[in-house]
Amino acid sequence: MAWHQDYIAWKIADNIPGPRLINFVIFLDSVNEFNGSISLSPEQMRGLVERHSMYSPKGGVGTAVIFHPEIVHGAAANLSPYPRRVVIATYDEIHNKAAGSAPPRIPREPRHSAPDRPGAYMTMKTSRAVVLKDFRRPPALGTFDVPEPMTGGLTVTCRYGGICGTDLHLIAGHLDIPTPLVLGHEGLGTVDALGEGTERDINGDPIEVGDAVMWASSIACDRCHACQKLREPTLCENRRTYGVNRLSSAGSPLSGSWADVIALEPGTTVVKLPAGIDPIAAMSFACAGPTMIHALGERRPVRLGEIVAVQGSGPVGLAAAALAQLAGAEVIIVGGPPARLAAAKAAGIGDHHVEVVESGDVSGAIDVVLACTRGQGVDLVIECTGVPEAVDQGTRMARRGGSYLIVGQYTDSGNAWFNPHQIVYRQLDMVGSWAFTGTHLQEYIRMLPALTRRFDLPSLVTCWPLTQVGEALHQVGAGTVIKAVLAA
Repeated sequence: MAWHQDYIAWKIADNIPGPRLINFVIFLDSVNEFNGSISLSPEQMRGLVERHSMYSPKGGVGTAVIFHPEIVHGAAANLSPYPRRVVIATYDEIHNKAAGSAPPRIPREPRHSAPDRPGAYMTMKTSRAVVLKDFRRPPALGTFDVPEPMTGGLTVTCRYGGICGTDLHLIAGHLDIPTPLVLGHEGLGTVDALGEGTERDINGDPIEVGDAVMWASSIACDRCHACQKLREPTLCENRRTYGVNRLSSAGSPLSGSWADVIALEPGTTVVKLPAGIDPIAAMSFACAGPTMIHALGERRPVRLGEIVAVQGSGPVGLAAAALAQLAGAEVIIVGGPPARLAAAKAAGIGDHHVEVVESGDVSGAIDVVLACTRGQGVDLVIECTGVPEAVDQGTRMARRGGSYLIVGQYTDSGNAWFNPHQIVYRQLDMVGSWAFTGTHLQEYIRMLPALTRRFDLPSLVTCWPLTQVGEALHQVGAGTVIKAVLAA
């Protein structure tokens, strides 16, 4: 069996004047098979890593020394964030090499290898990832091998992974998802490696290692009734979504963006970011932007000169407001708390801002909306709250002959009372909109230059390192930040 990758060892390499320390080496060995016993404190181990890392020429001629997991127990956690690399060998291979026999044969050449030079070594990368194992415990960091990219696929170094309100519902068990699961369905990163046949993004532009890219969270099957007959891939019965329904025990576990690396499968829509786009700005609406482009581009478009009320001031609500403004509408944001509305106003999003969350004055908020329209009501109400009770409020904000577009009820949060007479009396067109496809992500990225010219999108984002995912989730749940992003 292979020990955990946090254990380290010395390795004798060809033509190197002595052993060099390779960080995080797996040895298929038992300490009982080695003649001798070694005991090191965490401080001593850290010192060895710093003095004899694989980037250091230091080291003496001699034998191979194995640090067995039983010896270094409790010290491995103190070694992060040293380079996560793996070398696989056995005790017999080391023994034969020390005796001058032929170099050990490694059956599968890892993707990342050193240059062809004396002392070259074989390595395999690993990646940290945030894993949800069950709904009774908070997600935690795990470590996984980075696989070879599949034919038609690619691996991406995740620079940013966004936290969506849906993620809170996933973690709480509000959706029927499999576990264990690497979380994160929205992300931005740089191409790490390309699989055979992967040469261009969805726009036909060539992609190379190091290019900044974003990717659609879902892959439709193209075979079910929704895909073939309805031509609605968002309704695909077999939709596979990164960070939502991709078991970490099936295929590559690195199928979520809350990780150092994500493995993208064939069929994933990948879009290269235009030059000059701030990645933080792109992450502000990484999921909300394409979601609203689907809703406003296909389900109920905004018309020039309309007055639009947006219920909710989270990322989805602010994306709806910003896109409606770009389309030429006058926008009223009904949300809260006050600090969030102030941030939206400072970013240039929304023409009017009505607080309802902290005050709880729903009737007063409806009166303000009606006052902005001389008592007629707005042309279009867009629900982006995820709160069932908001639906009744929204029907009373629309004018007669108006429209109500419901986007925020992605998770089943229960029933709510509302008066259906309002739908008939106002002759409302009520429309729902579900998720988005790669085409909508493509359009979002195309619109980013226009969005960033008009709105201060980076001001909406707060970043945390991957190791502080718990604190980031807490702040999202408390509503103290608008858009939380994990930076790997």
